Amino acid sequence: MERPVDIRVGDLVRLIDSEWLGHPVGLVTEIRNLVHDQTDQKFTAVTMISEGREFTFHEKSFELVSKAERQQR
Repeated sequence: MERPVDIRVGDLVRLIDSEWLGHPVGLVTEIRNLVHDQTDQKFTAVTMISEGREFTFHEKSFELVSKAERQQR
């Protein structure tokens, strides 16, 4: 499954598709590839933590603010 932006665990992201939550900035803690049981449609869900609260939305609901520094292996 391709992601529109290469968001990975540890990146700083902003939630952009939720006016009622404001547009919190948070740290990505989990990324899951899921399948909707009834339609068999595949999608990616991203979980971020912001101010001690977790938010999980479709990957397209986030924009990348800053990439985490990663060590080359």
